Amino acid sequence: MGGRGASSGNKFDPLKVPDKLKEHYEKIKDIPTEKQRETLKNSNDNFNKISNADKVYSKLKDYAKSQGIKVREGTDIPGNGQTIFKKSGGAPEIIIKPSMSKEGKIKTLAHEIGHAKLHDPSKGYRPNKGIKELEAETIGHMFAGKHGIDTKGYSYTYTTGWMHKYSVPKSQIDSSFNKSYSVYNDMNKYVGEP
Repeated sequence: MGGRGASSGNKFDPLKVPDKLKEHYEKIKDIPTEKQRETLKNSNDNFNKISNADKVYSKLKDYAKSQGIKVREGTDIPGNGQTIFKKSGGAPEIIIKPSMSKEGKIKTLAHEIGHAKLHDPSKGYRPNKGIKELEAETIGHMFAGKHGIDTKGYSYTYTTGWMHKYSVPKSQIDSSFNKSYSVYNDMNKYVGEP
């Protein structure tokens, strides 16, 4: 994982994420996917509070706009989801439930920006759903963690659960991390240090 420089003074170190994911991958590999998903129910918005959440969320929305991604809050999300990423008229659009906490919106918006930046089929990169979720949730987790929001309880189970469901090998973590880190780094430079 060299070549990325030292982490800032924040206690969260994004460079440790691949090793933590590998540990968690082994811990849950024998737990059925449905049981893993059950433990995640209603926990995508149960994160610690940060004092600058409004500012971080606003800057993250500005970043999305600068990348040509529309972001809006709305309830027109199918199923029980908290958010959706879709292409509407050729432009990527992210819709987030307004009832989520700001901290949940921050992590989730970073995740969805990850999908928009990495998983546009017109760019020729077409990984399976397990790899897509690994990459997007890694971005959401790193961005949230860098800004003081602890999502590891949710993010590691969510990510490795998708990996197991789609038979993504543990060895994929490093390659996907490199893709995710690039987007995270660009996003974090725009938003600024916490």
